[in-house]
Amino acid sequence: MDQGNPRKVGARFVLREMFRDEPEEMVSPEEVDEAIRAENPERALQKEEDEQILDYIEPGSEREREELLEAEETIRSLYFGCVVICLPCLLGMLLAPQPIRYGLALAGGCLVAICMLHDMYRTVETVLMLDPYQAERFARKRAVLRYFLMLAFLAGIGYSMGKSAAVGAILGIFSMKFSAYFQPLMRKLRVLIMRKGR
Repeated sequence: MDQGNPRKVGARFVLREMFRDEPEEMVSPEEVDEAIRAENPERALQKEEDEQILDYIEPGSEREREELLEAEETIRSLYFGCVVICLPCLLGMLLAPQPIRYGLALAGGCLVAICMLHDMYRTVETVLMLDPYQAERFARKRAVLRYFLMLAFLAGIGYSMGKSAAVGAILGIFSMKFSAYFQPLMRKLRVLIMRKGR
């Protein structure tokens, strides 16, 4: 081996250097907060507000009831949004070679979207009662189950009812995405319809 060549640095050495603790250079969280306050008071205030949003909610408290009511109102607006978004998609029946199949598949897709939203809501409720490791595993299992349900539904519609029906099913399922995107608008529309209904 040629002694003149510099010695190559191994991967183990690099990783050790990357993750080595150096106490003299470490800064406490309090010191970081003080530096943020001194440099940018607005950012410090925003950070404190964000931390308040993530604070602990006492079970059975008024705030917990308000949070639950808000969550229920949001999920109802999402259900409503799925139905509203599917209504203009019914115009596709005018272009579809088999309009009845297209309409049935669209309605079925909308129903699957609502079921998936309901499962997501229940999953979040359950995850909040589990420790982080169990919560991650449970959420992942439920997500896989939802995707399997969606793919099985689309495959079944495409195989048994044809391509135009499959397009309707896809539009019905993806109404969930559009409903989430337009959720504030759907909420206002739903409240307006409920007020007129009274």
